Amino acid sequence: MDFNNKFDKILIDAPSTAWGLIKRKPEVKLINWSKEEINHLITVQAKLLNKLINF
Repeated sequence: MDFNNKFDKILIDAPSTAWGLIKRKPEVKLINWSKEEINHLITVQAKLLNKLINF
């Protein structure tokens, strides 16, 4: 399917560590993220963004 020039903007809800929710959900602060888990999230986010940049 050809989506070229069909959208003005694309909204992406990329996976995250939820650190932005700490004020509303302090229990998120208690999650101990390993370096590997954070690097995995970074990789997934970068792949999603790179796909959309070239869309």
